[in-house]
Amino acid sequence: MDLSMMDTLGTISWVVLILTACSAVWAMTASSSLLIRFREKHPRLAEDHVPYAFDSWAHPEKAVFCFRKLFRGVFISDPELRRLRRRYAASIVVTISLPLVWMVVLLFFMLSES
Repeated sequence: MDLSMMDTLGTISWVVLILTACSAVWAMTASSSLLIRFREKHPRLAEDHVPYAFDSWAHPEKAVFCFRKLFRGVFISDPELRRLRRRYAASIVVTISLPLVWMVVLLFFMLSES
């Protein structure tokens, strides 16, 4: 692999890193807005089934509560919550897939040079 190709891959790697960080921030804000809206519309469900839903404590269940079967009907019946849930799911997919795809591309370049 020549030096210009390595520089290009290095630059693209930084861009992918920045895009991954931005998508992670997007996922966090989407998760937060989904939880806030869910708490406003269904306070009883949030209080009963989402740990620390009304506290500022970080809890993993706050990030994944919308994927539980228990809440499926709530998200299907409410268009706003369904839209926020889809946005959150898309941000998670982008955050996870972006670095994985880039690793496959780098692996391809490494194997093609061997």
